[in-house]
Amino acid sequence: MDLHDISEADKYLLYGLLLRKRRARARERKVIAIMRSGLDLEGRIDALMHLQEEEDKALAALSGPDPRAALQAALARGKRDGSLLVVDGRPDVTKLLRKCSLKRRVAFHRIGECFDAVHLLRRQRTRLILLNETLPPEEYTRYYEICRAIAPRIRIICLCSPPRGMDGSDAFTRNVRFLPKPINMAALEATAAELLDSRG
Repeated sequence: MDLHDISEADKYLLYGLLLRKRRARARERKVIAIMRSGLDLEGRIDALMHLQEEEDKALAALSGPDPRAALQAALARGKRDGSLLVVDGRPDVTKLLRKCSLKRRVAFHRIGECFDAVHLLRRQRTRLILLNETLPPEEYTRYYEICRAIAPRIRIICLCSPPRGMDGSDAFTRNVRFLPKPINMAALEATAAELLDSRG
């Protein structure tokens, strides 16, 4: 994980988000051990992310081998390149998206709060976030950098007009788009396709 481009304050925010995740009691003991360890902040974040990956593997192993599920997963991987995480307090936008052609490229998942989405970036192989939540102008760049530290190829579409006075890095400019409401499905599909195909 590349934490060099985000500020100390954002590292602490990311650390707090990782601590907030619900875990089994045995895993919580490991979290406490990480908190009490002599690791620096970046080391603790890496350790918590590693713990989360172990947890995901354990959950996958517990589900047991299912040939049909494995085949379906392989077919889905062949058809789709990652997932789209919709940050929206209500399911309206997700319902709208399920009717569009984009569904053939990505799997849709929905969550209600933007910083809760950070936990799911690796687990869902998230390539694109559709953010239907208004943030203060300075928070858009901050949110992107936090997400990019976990998923370097992340792209974000914000369903709002670009805030005035917002400043961002070159990576932010390349990988984040603002689309004002009402939602124009043709523009949304074209923007999503552009971001998913870009390598910047």
